[in-house]
Amino acid sequence: MAKYFLILRGVSGAGKSTYAKKLQEVIWRFNSKVRNLIDWTKQCAIVSADNYFIRPDGLYDFNARVLRQAHEWCRKEVERMMENDVQVIILDNTNTQKWEYEKYAEIAKANGYKIKDKIIGKLDEESLKIYAGRNAHGVPPEAIARMAKRFEK
Repeated sequence: MAKYFLILRGVSGAGKSTYAKKLQEVIWRFNSKVRNLIDWTKQCAIVSADNYFIRPDGLYDFNARVLRQAHEWCRKEVERMMENDVQVIILDNTNTQKWEYEKYAEIAKANGYKIKDKIIGKLDEESLKIYAGRNAHGVPPEAIARMAKRFEK
């Protein structure tokens, strides 16, 4: 059975997490009906550096000083999932530039995963205003504009 690694790319608030959750739900539903798989944890998993900042009480507590550690944790989670043969792994980070997701792609390739990247959202001024108003972590409009400016297609 083929294994897939999906790299989501987009600025904060563009809808990456929503897309990932909907895709995961579709995969779970499909697998439960067609393949009758019981171990849901091996079907589809979402991994994000944002999860590193979720406190035990469930609140998001971002700290830019430990962003490097958050991404190292995220890479290790991806490796762990691949070692456990998770069928579909979705990387839910901004991934605005290639260097941000190259290591993930190398790990996926080394583990026999088919790699796909998907850009979520648009980078026009109107869309960026919408994203600033709806992003889940309170990322300010200026930071979202910086992400859009450095975005590599």
